[in-house]
Amino acid sequence: MLYQIKEITPEERHWLLVAVAQILIADHVYENSEKDFFEDMMKQIFHREAAEMGEDIKKILDGTSLAPIESFTIDNPKHLVVFLDVLSAAVYASGKMLHSESLKFFEAGTCLGFAPGTLSYRLNLEGEHVRAQKKLSSFRQQLEDELHQKAKVKP
Repeated sequence: MLYQIKEITPEERHWLLVAVAQILIADHVYENSEKDFFEDMMKQIFHREAAEMGEDIKKILDGTSLAPIESFTIDNPKHLVVFLDVLSAAVYASGKMLHSESLKFFEAGTCLGFAPGTLSYRLNLEGEHVRAQKKLSSFRQQLEDELHQKAKVKP
């Protein structure tokens, strides 16, 4: 789901954390699935614990500090792609896309220099990915249930 970014600058890390926090809290609710997403992001991308985030990030996640996302320039194309992946995944961290979170995604993506069409397409792809994951999970559960049933019915 999330990727490690090598040689990320402290400024890049901070910008991404702020943007993701803003997306997650855009609906003024910080659900457990969103907390899990944030913790996973901290571990997988930054190899840090969520407790290591700055006070400004904590204030955003507490809902006490919401501000516009600032424009930011990233020179490394791979970092830009990964940032877009992370931002789009954050929109679906609760398992559904909410309007307020998608607005923050578009704000963050625009601040990185992406065109609205690119952002819309990426967000649609993330939605398809989430739907496919849900279907696959449901299929796996059904298959497991059927196999348990067959094991109980053996002559």
